[in-house]
Amino acid sequence: MSDTGWVAGDGDGRERVSAAALITAVLAAVLGAGQLWVGNAVGVLAWRGDESPGGVVDESAIVVWITAATVSLAAAAPILLRRTAPSASLRRRLVAMAVVGASITAPVAIGIASWQQMFGGDLPQSRIMLLVTTGVVLGGGVAFLTARSQPAAWSQLYWLVIGWGLMCVSVAADPRTSPTLGHLDPGPDWSADSRQWQGRLVLLAVAAVVGTTLGASARILRWRVGCHGPERPLLPVLSTAAGPGLMLTSYAVAAGLEGQWRIGPLADLVAAGFATVLTGYLGITLIRRCRPAPATGT
Repeated sequence: MSDTGWVAGDGDGRERVSAAALITAVLAAVLGAGQLWVGNAVGVLAWRGDESPGGVVDESAIVVWITAATVSLAAAAPILLRRTAPSASLRRRLVAMAVVGASITAPVAIGIASWQQMFGGDLPQSRIMLLVTTGVVLGGGVAFLTARSQPAAWSQLYWLVIGWGLMCVSVAADPRTSPTLGHLDPGPDWSADSRQWQGRLVLLAVAAVVGTTLGASARILRWRVGCHGPERPLLPVLSTAAGPGLMLTSYAVAAGLEGQWRIGPLADLVAAGFATVLTGYLGITLIRRCRPAPATGT
């Protein structure tokens, strides 16, 4: 789907393209550095290292996820704000500038980790650099999807907000433990098994609600994946899993880098992805049966 608002055929068009690229880089830098600062301020990223019962993998996964989500959302800003996908050439520029902007996350993360080491933090600067670089590369790949897919872009945005909400509640309940990405930790007053099951059930409930919402919205608002609209629902439905999919990939990558494999959170995130897709299809089907499709037009 071409975007007539971003035509680079004249001077005004070139200025718009340059402005869009610059805004994307600035947005990525602000999102990346801002999330790291907020994570450090609220205790989500306390750089606990191996002192956390779950090991270092949980905080490593959060760093990778924050960086990757920053790149993918910055590149998806036009499709989120204007509901039209940029041209292929502009998408490539936006992704490249989002990667450049998110790269500022590395020195910010290293600075925060260095400061925390003065107060007992345990996450070396070299490891931080590796995690941020991995997140930028991962986010650059995901950004090619979110920049052309409205369901994927909104899925990323919803899950970014939800992920932060779950982490903040978890660290408030148990400040000594690093929150697990995508999971709610009710705190040490519950048994270990109960905490795991509550986190799992909350994740699946959130996935079902978000999936249904995204599916219904894709049908009502005629969200598109490139040139494919709601009349071909397979791609929009699959795109709704972009949010939990990025969480899953970030956790798996962090586990591989740290050598600490926790099968439970990985299996939960896989289940959340499937639940999002299934309920997304349910949302599209319910709206299709309850109301006719609106007339095509922009």
